[in-house]
Amino acid sequence: MLTTKYPNPQYSKLISENIGQYKLAAKQQGAVLFISLIILLVLSVIGINAVDRTNLDSKISANFRDYNVAFQTAEATLMDAETFVQNNIGTLADFSDSGANGLYSKNAADSSMWQNWKNINTKEISSQKKSDFKVSGTPEYYIENYATIKPENASLNQDNYGESAALGEVEVFRVTARGVGTSPDSQVILQSMFAKQM
Repeated sequence: MLTTKYPNPQYSKLISENIGQYKLAAKQQGAVLFISLIILLVLSVIGINAVDRTNLDSKISANFRDYNVAFQTAEATLMDAETFVQNNIGTLADFSDSGANGLYSKNAADSSMWQNWKNINTKEISSQKKSDFKVSGTPEYYIENYATIKPENASLNQDNYGESAALGEVEVFRVTARGVGTSPDSQVILQSMFAKQM
């Protein structure tokens, strides 16, 4: 073995310190790599969670939009049905217990009919409006003759004197409409009460 003697003792001390630091650094060579990999793993998990969250938010937004389309379709269908009552119903002759053409009589009126939508007779909206909606199904409605109201003062003013004329009977109709969204799974059912003097 070869030993080297240095003439200057400070120089030999400096060399021995450098050798010690080199040995310490040689022992730590994998530590930086290990810590870097852990940081990379943590950042990857954070990135994957962010992508999953974005996908979930996109699905929620799409479902909310689809529900809004179904709601707006049901609301437009309900208005179409009320317009039908206002403009086309002058007598109750078309109303029957079987609900032919979506018109049900008082005997057939049932508040839970909408729960079994596939087994009831309905009316579809006009084909022009149907093409405007661009939805996955056909918006439909049915109308029930719900009640007849005879005003209390109808018999008091038979000759139409004064401010109020004699009023006839008022028929109350329950209108139920179903709207569908862009997917067949999204459906909204709305009901309204509509009164018309006959």
